[in-house]
Amino acid sequence: MTACAWSRLGLVALVSGCANPADPVPVVQDPPRALAPPQCDEQTALPAVTRSPGGTPEVSPAALAAAHCKVRIIDVRAKSEVADSGIIAGSEHIPLEHVANHALGWDRTEPVVFVCRSGRRSGVAARELAEMGFEHVSSLTGGVLAWQDSGRRLSAYDEHPKAPVPAAHRHALSAEDIREHVADRDHVRFAKAATLLLHGTQACVDGRDAHAIIGTPGGDAGELVLALATAEQLGHEPFSEEAVERVFGHYLDAFGHFYLHTDRHAAQRWLGDVGLNFEDQEEVESLLQAPPESYRARLLDAVAEPSHVGCGHLRLSLQHAEDYGVRAGLVRDVLRAYFRRLWQADARLEFVVLEGEHAESGIVSIEMQRKVHAYTKIPLVSPRVRDTEVFVVHPQASAFIREQNSAFLLEEVPSITASGTTEQEFVQAQQRLAQQQLRESVRHLGPDLPVFVVSVSGETITVADAQPPQSHETQTESGQ
Repeated sequence: MTACAWSRLGLVALVSGCANPADPVPVVQDPPRALAPPQCDEQTALPAVTRSPGGTPEVSPAALAAAHCKVRIIDVRAKSEVADSGIIAGSEHIPLEHVANHALGWDRTEPVVFVCRSGRRSGVAARELAEMGFEHVSSLTGGVLAWQDSGRRLSAYDEHPKAPVPAAHRHALSAEDIREHVADRDHVRFAKAATLLLHGTQACVDGRDAHAIIGTPGGDAGELVLALATAEQLGHEPFSEEAVERVFGHYLDAFGHFYLHTDRHAAQRWLGDVGLNFEDQEEVESLLQAPPESYRARLLDAVAEPSHVGCGHLRLSLQHAEDYGVRAGLVRDVLRAYFRRLWQADARLEFVVLEGEHAESGIVSIEMQRKVHAYTKIPLVSPRVRDTEVFVVHPQASAFIREQNSAFLLEEVPSITASGTTEQEFVQAQQRLAQQQLRESVRHLGPDLPVFVVSVSGETITVADAQPPQSHETQTESGQ
């Protein structure tokens, strides 16, 4: 089989969708002489940028206030800080630990100003994005302390400031629709494969996440389960819950970021089934991020109930464990390890609650024409195609990440190689199991969706005509 053929199958699996905060700044209560950001118009210039003694690009509070409508303002403080102190009007809140991950989907020519309490953490963010190739990034000099000292006020923090994305609807897609989509640089971004390792951008293939993504079934959680299940298939004794907890912690230390998503319906069932009540939908995510101590044991006991799992890939792995080549207990233990860490406020974890019902109208397979190396540029693609959604899968990028996961696990669990398994054998076995899981996902979830193969050579992208749904279950091949 060709790599392209495997990609078609890989896309179908998309259907399986699946710093140290300082003391808070007191809220300024609209003093009589407080200054709000002035109005600006099309003639307003970008804020003047200076350099700190350490070389960090900075803008002053006055310059930011005068040109706030010309820049994207990102507050990188912890959620507790912005909730306690407030936020500059018009800014977005993304904790420092997640900035680089989110930035992979941003326009690198868009002016961005980072904000924190005093300017230290925002300076780190500005320097990091400059290294990623962003052309106009800077830090607010002195942070919100300087903003307030200049007489300007902060606004109350709204955890859900953006209007929800309009509901998607299923309808027929053509190859021309996909060509227009991937040609739009608002929906496609390029990032080096090495950056994926540094910032953990393996999101799930779920079409309800409208951000530009690198898609793999189950995201980081699906890939960690895959690596552990491969070891067990090769003869390693079943991992105990304590062993999974230890491997998970070391995985975080090695890669620095871990993504898991659910959806609001599954989250509400999980909370309700353990007797944890909530007043509105916005409270659901907050409760799962930090539930009352008295409910945590019950939540962990119920974490692997399939109706409580909003990621389709992980849910199917629990429901059809034998067909997926995994132990249901292994999936459960990875989920339990994740939520224990999340409730300890580990900032390296990213937890996403997706909205709405699935409305995917196709599968988009991102076919790299050359083997992926650390320096290879890979397109991140938004699953939102106008008013519908698609599953997006990156088979070669996923295979690259799996090689790194294999190397990590073989170092972490030396008994795997001590039994005679080589790294190459492990990688091959892991890829075979990934293919098996993709076939099952096709059988359960995506037998009728057309497949669009997107070929990538450098930064040149071409789209083939849609492949018939019947090809899903017959194509198997490695992602390399």
